[in-house]
Amino acid sequence: MSSLEQILPKLFSRIEQRDIRPGISRVLNALKQLNFSEQSLGIVIHVAGTNGKGSTAKMISTVLSQKATVGLFTSPHLVYVNERIQINNNPISDEAFATLYDTVKGMQLSFFETVTVIALLYFAQNNVTHTVLEVGMGGRLDATNVIDAPIAVITKIGLDHQQWLGTTKQEIAKEKAGIIKQDARVFITQENRAVQDVFTEQALARNAQITWCENTTHQVSLLGKHQQENAGLAQAVCEHLGCSKNEISTGLLTTSWQGRLQWLTDNILLDVAHNPDGINALATYTHTIPSSITVLFATSNNRSDESLKLLKPQNVVFTQAGPNPTPLENFSFPGKRIPDVQEAFSYAKQQADVLLITGSIFLVGEILKLHQEGIIS
Repeated sequence: MSSLEQILPKLFSRIEQRDIRPGISRVLNALKQLNFSEQSLGIVIHVAGTNGKGSTAKMISTVLSQKATVGLFTSPHLVYVNERIQINNNPISDEAFATLYDTVKGMQLSFFETVTVIALLYFAQNNVTHTVLEVGMGGRLDATNVIDAPIAVITKIGLDHQQWLGTTKQEIAKEKAGIIKQDARVFITQENRAVQDVFTEQALARNAQITWCENTTHQVSLLGKHQQENAGLAQAVCEHLGCSKNEISTGLLTTSWQGRLQWLTDNILLDVAHNPDGINALATYTHTIPSSITVLFATSNNRSDESLKLLKPQNVVFTQAGPNPTPLENFSFPGKRIPDVQEAFSYAKQQADVLLITGSIFLVGEILKLHQEGIIS
């Protein structure tokens, strides 16, 4: 049997943008070959949206895990690929991942499709009662959309992945609405009222019932006003599934989600914001911090540094992280440019009252890994 250490290079060699192939046919065919039955996933909750879908999925999972066996599939991971596949907040073991990879390695699947199939097989093997699936990108053509989920959850719609999903919020909302199945219960944040006609049309076509969700009134462990909105979705879903007020309150207060307004130390803040709405939510939080802020910043896929204007930092240090980083010379905002992440972190920390690390999921992941290994502090 292969070890996880042996198979990761094979997986990650397929992670580049050229490997993004929207469509569900390959995963459907793989599951058919494996004689997979979606009934083995229990009640499936499918979560789509531009921002907040991972946080919302994690809150739903944490609430339900108090009284059920809950599979949670999210993406991307920050440090270890195991993070993507959890049961009751416990990540899949290296051994279980490697064993399931051996089952599917001969199939012509992309990185994300491979991990999706592994997650579904793992949840089925472990007799979950509920499965929470976070969409990777979009919804209609996402690899997770192979399951006939009776519950659809749609977080705030914004502009991201426009080369794949469309150039307007209406077009993007239509892709997200593709997760709404026949006779489903659909939970949508009030923030999406501007594009409600898209969701109403899909719901009518599928005889689905929409609930428009308000912000929660419970206390939430995750920081930022936007998490009240995400928690409102989680609360509504869990109430629909019969959770008590106490279970919901406890779950929302104990949810942990790395890289989302996470204080690594008393003056180092991490956030994976990488699109306009994400940066705007981050800025709303950072503007409440009385100290001056230095930003350690990187982006992927030639994204711009325009969002730094919202954050209003005192200093900026640019670096590069991930397989397809934006070249340092492409950034226009004034700041120091240091390609090596560890060196850039050390320099930025020396300048900072508060150090904010943001702009790239890969950057936040690298910093977390260096911190966990004791290389930086």
